[in-house]
Amino acid sequence: MRETVTKIIAANLFRDIEAVGGHLDICESGLLFRPHGVNFQTQEEFISYEHVLQVQPCMTWGASQMI
Repeated sequence: MRETVTKIIAANLFRDIEAVGGHLDICESGLLFRPHGVNFQTQEEFISYEHVLQVQPCMTWGASQMI
C-alpha cells in the first residue's frame, strides 16, 4: 500500500561529495527522496520521521535552504 503524498518539493540529498538533485515527497510517515535520472547515484531513499533528529538552515549555491 502506497502512502499519501502531501507535498512534493525540489531538493538535494548530500551523499558523500555529491549533492544529488531530485524531489522530496513529504508523506504521512516520512520523507521519500527521488533522485533525477542524470545523477550518478540514482537510488531512492526513505527517511521515517522517527529518524529525523533536527532541521536547520544550510547554504546551497548561495541560497539558504532547510536541511
